[in-house]
Amino acid sequence: MAQGHQPCPDCGSSDALLINDDGSTKCYSCGKFTPSPDGASTQNTKKTPAEFLKGKAAYIDSRKLSKETCSKFKYMTGTYKDKEVQIATYRDLDNNPVFQKIRFVEDKEFFTIGKFKPLLYGMHLFKGSTKKLIITEGEIDALSVYQVVGDYPVVSVPNGAKNAKEAIQHNLEWLERFEEIVFMFDSDKYGVEAAKECAALITIGKAKIVTLPLKDANEMLVKGKEKELYKATWNGEEYRPDGIVSGEELWEEVNRPIEKGLSYPFEALTELTYGIRVPEFICFGAGTGMGKTDFFKEIETHLIKEHKQTVGIIHLEETTKDTVLGLMTKHSGIKFHLPDTPFTEEEKRKAFDETIGTDRVFIYDSFGTTDLDTIKNTIRYMVKGKGCKFIFLDHITALGDAIENSGEVNQRMRNIVSELARLTRELDFTLFAISHLRKSDGKKPHEEGGRVHLDDLYGAKAISQWASYVFGLERNQQAEDLEERHTTTLRCLKDRYTGQATGCTIAIKYDTETGKLFEAENAPSEFDLKDESGDF
Repeated sequence: MAQGHQPCPDCGSSDALLINDDGSTKCYSCGKFTPSPDGASTQNTKKTPAEFLKGKAAYIDSRKLSKETCSKFKYMTGTYKDKEVQIATYRDLDNNPVFQKIRFVEDKEFFTIGKFKPLLYGMHLFKGSTKKLIITEGEIDALSVYQVVGDYPVVSVPNGAKNAKEAIQHNLEWLERFEEIVFMFDSDKYGVEAAKECAALITIGKAKIVTLPLKDANEMLVKGKEKELYKATWNGEEYRPDGIVSGEELWEEVNRPIEKGLSYPFEALTELTYGIRVPEFICFGAGTGMGKTDFFKEIETHLIKEHKQTVGIIHLEETTKDTVLGLMTKHSGIKFHLPDTPFTEEEKRKAFDETIGTDRVFIYDSFGTTDLDTIKNTIRYMVKGKGCKFIFLDHITALGDAIENSGEVNQRMRNIVSELARLTRELDFTLFAISHLRKSDGKKPHEEGGRVHLDDLYGAKAISQWASYVFGLERNQQAEDLEERHTTTLRCLKDRYTGQATGCTIAIKYDTETGKLFEAENAPSEFDLKDESGDF
């Protein structure tokens, strides 16, 4: 009768060993199987499949692999169709042969014999030690590392970097036995990325990644860099998920002087917000016909003209011609977009050359596009391909317009806002975005100067969560008084940076002669920006 829960002499487990009726033993902690003394065991008698190739262990000169190392791993040299091949037999933890990987020596092509499984090459050899494991990208690299270090288990993934993650997932239970797992994949971009993917599957704190100075472990061995290879197994960098940094690494960051950002075209807004920084997500909300796009053009032109910045412009509801003429108008004070405005061709050319012609303005030319992935790819190209640090998107509400169900619209807007906000952090740029407003429902209409609240914006919940600043634009388009009709109240609805700007308002006027916006002097405000001491 089999006896269970016995101590294992190999791994030290107190109760994982099973003694079978025939005297053979199997430890369910370290996996070691020991046949019965008289050879009567029926376990582990699976024969090598007839189609498997046979070979012999030998010194491989081109790889500087000793006969002893090859013999340890049963890495054989043989022939297949009169061509020299190297044979790696993959075995399960009970030492049963599962499949063979056959590599042609001449052209390094390979094929498999038997049913492929994502096993780790050599894993059946290491059942006792659980301290440290080294994983390479190929069998030859595994042999190379073992020949140099000798003291620790070394295995390889079966099918290169591309499918390494699958092999790690398949053998995760066995891998988690080890206290430390070192990934020593090839030093090319595929190996580096695969190592990170695999390390992310391992319990945090266990995985380390080694980046070799040469292509792989075997090249280190062939070129006589055994000492460097040995040291590399001890100098792996501990894997940690992206975004986690230690406190010590942050001193240099926090010790830098705190500087104001770039100015807005309105002095009070600059003082209130400490300027425009990167990365930020800044959202403006306003009703229909409130001059949102015109407001954007004022900021766009200011960044181009005063700060010599490279900007990307995505105005989904106007043509590129309208955008260009608007920027030229803001720059020169000449209303090029109106048919009765007098100007010379020289004035027009000068305005063009000093805005669009600077090669620092990139405009998305696709009227009415509402696909989020297209917009994200456009932004990515503008930022990474053209060096734009400031992107203007007018407007994010258009990206959810195709959905009719209100519940779906809300969820869609949350997704849009969160994805765009994350993109600012990923690519390190500042996004200015416009959101339309919901109907005022019994309150004073926005078109008649009704106050804008944060909840009025489409996607308000996501915007309030992700945005650095949220501003509302309020103006009575129906006012009989011309000055009132051309005066916009800029209201700060959210200030993540300091909180001091929230609730403050600034009066912005439109100059009918020049088409430019300017900060109104002595205009009424709900809050004074500064007290007598000069503080906010």
